[in-house]
Amino acid sequence: MKKARWLLYVGLLLVGFGIYWYDKNSKWVETAIKVEGQVIEIVTVSGSDSTTYKPKIRYKDPKVGFREYLHPISQSPTPFEVGETLPVFLDPITHEPSLGTFFSLYFVSVLTVFLGTIMLLIYWLINKVGSSHETRLKELKSSGLSVSARVTNIQKQSFKVNDKSPWVVEAQAQCPVTFQHRTFQSRYLWEKPAVEIGGDVRVYISRAKPKKYAMDL
Repeated sequence: MKKARWLLYVGLLLVGFGIYWYDKNSKWVETAIKVEGQVIEIVTVSGSDSTTYKPKIRYKDPKVGFREYLHPISQSPTPFEVGETLPVFLDPITHEPSLGTFFSLYFVSVLTVFLGTIMLLIYWLINKVGSSHETRLKELKSSGLSVSARVTNIQKQSFKVNDKSPWVVEAQAQCPVTFQHRTFQSRYLWEKPAVEIGGDVRVYISRAKPKKYAMDL
């Protein structure tokens, strides 16, 4: 069963929306009225804990003459300078202006595709690790040696993936191959393990490569 399947669905949705929005904007740009604008002022936007800036642009509308447009996105630091010339795209029907830079036109598309790709990558990694473990466990159950190990530590990791930290179980036993006492670690467990310190877990160890093992959790 695939784990964290919601990451797959949300990731695909974000990537699909980003591609759709990029295509929609690209087609709109082809029909838009292209004019030249000039930054006449950098407007300061003061927040509770930060200060950002947005450009006010003066351009000439073919129908009504000169107009001013305050860009809705504020940034810090601002990439614009007073006197700078910038492309402005006007909607062919409403003549509503949009700044014609790549960032302004495609920021939403790039951001959603990026976030969706990150989610898909996390989904792949979670399931890749789980799949590798299951394959190794199945292999060692049929060809390796089994030992009962005593749980000595159950620790929640400090890092998080999607606001969730994995668990790691440590257990100790004498290796049936080398006859040395050693500590075994589980893979990352994304649900709290159903074992307790002092309890027993089954560990399967490779006969040929005793460093290769799998904990049955």
